[in-house]
Amino acid sequence: MELLSGSERDESFSMRKLAAELGTDSSSLYRHFRNRTELMLAIVDHVLVQAMHGYRRQGTWRARSSI
Repeated sequence: MELLSGSERDESFSMRKLAAELGTDSSSLYRHFRNRTELMLAIVDHVLVQAMHGYRRQGTWRARSSI
């Protein structure tokens, strides 16, 4: 999704634009998130959790530290 790609400034991201991209109304997003900041924090949290899952699957710390 281009709205979250980082190619534009953070200020250009809006709940209204995201809702339009998803084919819904911004009120649907506000049912789950109080504001844009809360949504962005949830996105960052999700990405970090996914990254940690990928990191943990790579074996023991000894195996990861050997070159």
